[in-house]
Amino acid sequence: MVHVEPSKPYRPIRPRTSVPDGSSTHNTEDGKLKRASIACTECKRRRVRCSDGIPCTECSIHDRNCVYNELADKRRKIAAKHAQEELQYYRGFVEQLLRAIRHGEQNHVDEIIGIIRAGAAEDEILRAASCCLTQRQNSRSNLPDQLAMSGTGTATGTGIGIGMGMGLDGAVIDE
Repeated sequence: MVHVEPSKPYRPIRPRTSVPDGSSTHNTEDGKLKRASIACTECKRRRVRCSDGIPCTECSIHDRNCVYNELADKRRKIAAKHAQEELQYYRGFVEQLLRAIRHGEQNHVDEIIGIIRAGAAEDEILRAASCCLTQRQNSRSNLPDQLAMSGTGTATGTGIGIGMGMGLDGAVIDE
């Protein structure tokens, strides 16, 4: 086995200088910044490295407003909680829309579909679906009076008996 010497010898390493008593070694003294787990909005916008702390070093040097958006960091619990709340909202939205389509009268369902196709905002769609269910519920509450006057025991044309109704949340209840 042949031992090969490197062509360039390594330069000698100088020992670390001793630190005087009473002072502490800090990452910033070594020239390294302690990095933040998420950058503030100003550092993100300017695409510069953000240090830890409020305000960060960049913002304090340049006298900028240092704001951290915790929802932007998808690893944090608050972002997961926000995503969970948003999913619950949309699930309720879709359930309300399905109830309106399933149990609403055809002209109201056509109106809801027209609103959706027109590109309306979610709150307007939800308002139309709620209005459809409310009108359906009101017509159900007046149904026993109408049936008593007509002398029949079931609702004609709807396929739903008198014992069916809608709860406060719009769910169909079989009484």
